[in-house]
Amino acid sequence: MNTKPLPDNVVAYQPRSKRHQRIQQFVRRAAYRVWRKKLSRRLSSKTGQPLSILDVGCGPGYFLREVRDWFPQSKLWGLDYEPMLLDWVGINNATLIAGSAEELPFDDASMDVVACFQVLEHLRRPDLALSEIRRVLKPGGHACLATPNLDCLSRRIEGKRWLGFRDDHIALRNARQWRKALEDSGFDVLSDGSTMLSGVSWLRIPPLMLVNWVPLYFFGYFPWYHGESYMAFCRKPIL
Repeated sequence: MNTKPLPDNVVAYQPRSKRHQRIQQFVRRAAYRVWRKKLSRRLSSKTGQPLSILDVGCGPGYFLREVRDWFPQSKLWGLDYEPMLLDWVGINNATLIAGSAEELPFDDASMDVVACFQVLEHLRRPDLALSEIRRVLKPGGHACLATPNLDCLSRRIEGKRWLGFRDDHIALRNARQWRKALEDSGFDVLSDGSTMLSGVSWLRIPPLMLVNWVPLYFFGYFPWYHGESYMAFCRKPIL
């Protein structure tokens, strides 16, 4: 496994410093660009309207900072299991709640958008979390999801050293299994696919890392099921 014990006063994914947080924000901006394009296209008819946007497993608030700039009139919500991570968010117009993705503390049909990035693999009942995300979405609302892909080429190349093998990744599945879980939970999958091969160790070394980051920035994910992360853009049907 790739995990190491953390100090008692540190949790996973907690920035080491404000400087590290700013660097991570810059790096993740490339990964979030695909969601901006998809949401802006789908929500163009609601331009200027206040939207309710929830980030499940928000961590230090990287996605919330981005979506605040995309939809400045919106009400933002962030939920994470680790209260210490919420201390790093620091967004004035975001409501932050410590809680579980498997039991979202929000009313039915209360959100226009729900994001859930690299969270499902940590859950004992990820299918329950998907049902909860669908429950809190308004009819016609959209979900943006990403999770490691067990059937990626990186795993085959790296073997036991693959980054997806962590002690806290207890619900790993392949891309087809995740798509089926979304459909079984009642989502319309508008588009899905996977990213490149960021889990291959020698493709994380400059300048080879551009092989992963350039396509991620311009395209996000591709219609194949052998990339590092499975990504899906979904909608709750309008009944």
